[in-house]
Amino acid sequence: MDSPSRIRHPAPGPAFYCDNNVHRLGRTLRMLGYDTLLFGAGPDDELRRLRDETGRKLLSRDSDFLNEENTLVVGCDDYWSQLEIVVKHYSLDIKSYRYSLCLDCNQAIIPVSVSKHAGKIPEWLVRCDGPLWQCSDCLKLYWAGSHLDHMEARFDSLG
Repeated sequence: MDSPSRIRHPAPGPAFYCDNNVHRLGRTLRMLGYDTLLFGAGPDDELRRLRDETGRKLLSRDSDFLNEENTLVVGCDDYWSQLEIVVKHYSLDIKSYRYSLCLDCNQAIIPVSVSKHAGKIPEWLVRCDGPLWQCSDCLKLYWAGSHLDHMEARFDSLG
């Protein structure tokens, strides 16, 4: 992860809508910094309307969306294979915008003071003084734990 004090900005595009059958893919795209909304239960026509009104790219496993404009149907079950397909299809920059969006609400995360959140984060993080980020909307806190090294290696393997 890069400098903790630098405000990281989301990727400039494209933005996505993920059908309810590819939510894990959607959260992973958020990790990479791509503006990604997750569609809950609802009729396909509602998802089509949202895609068309917002100009977002629709990602789905549903073959009912085959050959529709601004839609990519990923036929496989595995989210990592789906991610590989999306990254290649849209030529996504998978290095520059990592960890800039909240995984829960898709809003920007910003650097915050470790000392102000001492009771809410692990003690080791307080002792080493961060880094720490917080969602600008839902206020969820993020820090670079050991899981980050694993994700970095996986993302780097995408190319």
